[in-house]
Amino acid sequence: MNKHLKKYAKPLCCLAAGAVLLNIGLNGLIATGWILLTGGDLNGATIGGIFTIMGFSAYGKHPFNILPVMAGVLLGSLTNHVEFNAPALQLAALFGTTLAPIAGTFGWPFGVLAGLIHSSVVLQAGLPLEGMNLYNNGFSGGLIAIVLYPILTTLVKRRRPVLEEEDLFAMFEQVEPQDPEKLLRDGKD
Repeated sequence: MNKHLKKYAKPLCCLAAGAVLLNIGLNGLIATGWILLTGGDLNGATIGGIFTIMGFSAYGKHPFNILPVMAGVLLGSLTNHVEFNAPALQLAALFGTTLAPIAGTFGWPFGVLAGLIHSSVVLQAGLPLEGMNLYNNGFSGGLIAIVLYPILTTLVKRRRPVLEEEDLFAMFEQVEPQDPEKLLRDGKD
């Protein structure tokens, strides 16, 4: 497997299947517990959010980078004067974990900050769409990432991610299916 692709899909391809499945299950329990503990409803949208967290747990989401974002959304419910069990904030807490890489790269305080900002933006970004906000959380998360990432890479230089030009095109180098046996051999290097 390409060494650059390994870096991005590390949990899925380079860890034992048991560890990845444990992470998926743990994140699913955390997300479900979050909804139940905050008094939310388990409906189609929240279950979809829980499954989204579980799916992306195979690609790097873990409790230490999703909980700060969720805590920031909870903190945002206090500053936005919205009940923390409101459906909009429940979904903001689940789908706001799209900002987990900020917490994972720059630390938990910045994850809390990202969640706090996300809770405010997600409540306002749906207004111009007049309720047609199917992708409101993703749109809000994208806006926050576009603003926060350059600011944090400038301010927190010791945690600046290192990207090389070939990293951007690594996924396009190989077009044929990969041999699972070769992946296992390469993962042991």
